[in-house]
Amino acid sequence: MEIKQLSAEVLNAYREINLIHRFSEKLATLLETASVAEAAIAQACEMAKASQGSILLLNEQSGMFEPISSFQGDTASTHGFYTGGGLLGSIAAAGNAEIVSDFPADPRRSRNDPALTSMICDPLKMKDQIRGVLVIGSVEPVTYTAGDMKLLCTLGLQTATAIENTILYEQTIEAAMAKALEQTLREVEEQKQKAEAMLLNILPATVVQELQKNGTVQPMFFEFVTVGFTYFVCFSKSTMTMAAEELAQELHKYFTEFDRIMERYGLEKLKTIGDSYMFVSGLPKRRPSNPVDAVLAAMEMVETVRGLEILGIRPQLEQHGNIPG
Repeated sequence: MEIKQLSAEVLNAYREINLIHRFSEKLATLLETASVAEAAIAQACEMAKASQGSILLLNEQSGMFEPISSFQGDTASTHGFYTGGGLLGSIAAAGNAEIVSDFPADPRRSRNDPALTSMICDPLKMKDQIRGVLVIGSVEPVTYTAGDMKLLCTLGLQTATAIENTILYEQTIEAAMAKALEQTLREVEEQKQKAEAMLLNILPATVVQELQKNGTVQPMFFEFVTVGFTYFVCFSKSTMTMAAEELAQELHKYFTEFDRIMERYGLEKLKTIGDSYMFVSGLPKRRPSNPVDAVLAAMEMVETVRGLEILGIRPQLEQHGNIPG
């Protein structure tokens, strides 16, 4: 009889170990908190012959334990509770697993507790704090044993570790997604600024603003404006003695200075073609002094080029006076 009893205990222990091992393997494949909770509840109910089950986790912002998954949720705990509130809250506050054989008669019970007759409740400890509870039970009276509670506590320990890992994983994914979104938004903003800079380089600011706001630009008539353009004498000769990249860089230096002059006099650059820089005075804002402004700017452009002395060629500027329209 002793040998038979010992054999039965060894067989039962083996079954429990095998169950825990298979459960651990299953948890290792789950990456979502809700999936871990569902698997834990199903395993616990099967193990202890329970018909109902729930896992509730602590919401740190509200301070309430909230259900994240339930099995047969008609009578399982679907309401949250605070630490110390009701029977589940009292067990969570104590921090120790407990068997309740006559749930309705327990003086700690509240209306937010599940409608069960018998149950086992195991607080789930994460980061050295009670962060949840695993509850299984039955509407019909069931006599749960210390062995059931011991096995449930083992499953609860595995479940708490798995949930903690999934929460960390989800937080890592969220942080990575937030970082990727931030990077994307930053790149979009940079591209937007580049696009706006390109538009401002070829169009007046008022036109760009109207284009961005309405998508179109209404035509405007100007009674008279002053148009000017520059070209470099002997430019073609210089192209024969300088590399293309070097020549482009030197022209860029001139044109950058011309842009600054345009800004100082309130003029608009129209375009550049080769060594020619074309600008206009008197639009998009009408002003009687536009010919004078154009001449002053042209003279400063000539002096700027003489001062740079980069290409070794002399500038020549033509001005075609007031152009109607």
